[in-house]
Amino acid sequence: MLTFFVWFLGAAMAAECQSPRDISTESIQVAWVSRSRKRVAGRSYLEVVRTGELRTWLDKNSRDPLRMFRGLGMVKGNRGQRMANKDWKITFFDVRKDILCRAIAEANPGEDRGGVAICEESQQKPKWGHRAGFTGCGYIQDTQSSIRSLDVYRVRWADAASWGFTVMPLGRFLQES
Repeated sequence: MLTFFVWFLGAAMAAECQSPRDISTESIQVAWVSRSRKRVAGRSYLEVVRTGELRTWLDKNSRDPLRMFRGLGMVKGNRGQRMANKDWKITFFDVRKDILCRAIAEANPGEDRGGVAICEESQQKPKWGHRAGFTGCGYIQDTQSSIRSLDVYRVRWADAASWGFTVMPLGRFLQES
């Protein structure tokens, strides 16, 4: 009975997922938002979003850091003002789509969804950065409006950095993009 309940719950969650957006080009630019002092090891995975989609989202919503954090599923509800007052950076990578993966529950690792492989089982859980808005569907839930937000991908730091990267203060990105 318990096995059936767990399967039913997983099936119900998967049924609520919308299809992830397709990536038709071989290379894209992605962005990773993190605290300024955050460092990662080469084998660590990052959660990234497409830079163009992030810029479009900012144009439609707000260039306020707290609103952006909610749109990225990084903070829930009325929390986060203290978080928004800290130093943040945004790192941009040009990557090939074959080094990205999507965290989609109830999908087979390696299976193609919208031009990107499903992540291995070890990468299916929410990461710190987007835990509040994690859906298990390959995209983030906007924690302010409770609607689908940006598609989210995972990429290993060493793979993403192989073509180089650019880092800028988040405040400057929000003002200038």
